[in-house]
Amino acid sequence: MNASSSSPPASSPSVPWVLAVYNQKGGVGKTTTAASLAAILAAAGSRVLLIDLDSQGNATTALGRPFNQGPGSYEFMVGTEPLEKAWQKTRYPRLRLLSASRLLAGLDLELTQHPHPQYALRRALGLARAPIDHVIIDCPPALGLLPINALVAAHAVLLPVQCETFAHDGLVNAVFSLNRLQATFNPGLETLGILITMRSTEGVGLTLEQTLRATFERQVLTAMIPRDPEVGRAAEADRPVVTHDPDSPAGRAYLAAAVEILKREQRLRDRLAQRLPPLTDAPVPPLIPGPLPGALSDPEYAVSRARERLLTWEGKDPVKPASLPPLNTAPQPPPEMPPGLDDADIPLSSLDLLEDDLAWDPDQSWLRRLRWWIFLGLGVTLGLGLLFWRLWQETPA
Repeated sequence: MNASSSSPPASSPSVPWVLAVYNQKGGVGKTTTAASLAAILAAAGSRVLLIDLDSQGNATTALGRPFNQGPGSYEFMVGTEPLEKAWQKTRYPRLRLLSASRLLAGLDLELTQHPHPQYALRRALGLARAPIDHVIIDCPPALGLLPINALVAAHAVLLPVQCETFAHDGLVNAVFSLNRLQATFNPGLETLGILITMRSTEGVGLTLEQTLRATFERQVLTAMIPRDPEVGRAAEADRPVVTHDPDSPAGRAYLAAAVEILKREQRLRDRLAQRLPPLTDAPVPPLIPGPLPGALSDPEYAVSRARERLLTWEGKDPVKPASLPPLNTAPQPPPEMPPGLDDADIPLSSLDLLEDDLAWDPDQSWLRRLRWWIFLGLGVTLGLGLLFWRLWQETPA
């Protein structure tokens, strides 16, 4: 099943754009973001595959499919089912799902029994011949072999982050991990952006939002997802919030974010072919996507049409109420942040972000520094414990 690395694959519109939605911390809105973005792209005319790699299966149920039933992402990754037999149709046109099951919880250990386990998902996607334009991967929290597989297969990563202290620290860890993974396994991986979720306009939330924008600058998307009770109601109804109520505060924020994401994707697609390194050293060559599908060539128009289709899918009136703001209206960053985005604003790697974020702000409290060192000490202790346990296991009786 190993793909030959003697020659790179030709760029083709049939090769999908792969986006991983990732953060090492849980509860920051990864699944809500992945399901909402997948639904918007499908409504805009793209052929979308959502891959649920989290053994909790929340992205699966968000699309109205039963958890832990039938073939899905586990069978696709281990190679027992091809994509056309492993995926499931959803209630939404052009949106397919590789569902999650409890078997994913033990897949890390299974993959270690095979050569190059970090390339399993890239290899499987490379062998697939189904017509797909976008692959959206909902990653589990932490950094095991499943999210590593997602990030090795991906062309870009979207980082949802909640404006609270622990989520900010999780973003620091995620950027550090992305930098190492980019240097080792996937030099073509781009950081598409950081999406602020569950936004608060007061107190610590507002302060941390300003800190994020000061630290990561234009990597932070202008659109932000507010706290909205409709997100919880949509989850209860087994629907993405953008299909449950596209005109809710969170629904419209995700539509605005989708416009930004498509504009950035357009630029990154153009840059990717020029940035890919020689492929002779890769056990499984990276996938090289073609241009943005024609239906999405004008992101603002495509997402505006997507909103109308999303309403139609749920049997609602697609006429825009006069009380709603225009679709491209999004919360603006603080005045000191530079407006807009052009080609030169997308960094070639996350090295600069890593260096800036690890240089601690002198205004940060000693408690945050203490917590950082405690986490670091626990990680080192756990790593040494696992090492000594393995050595003890290998020692003959």
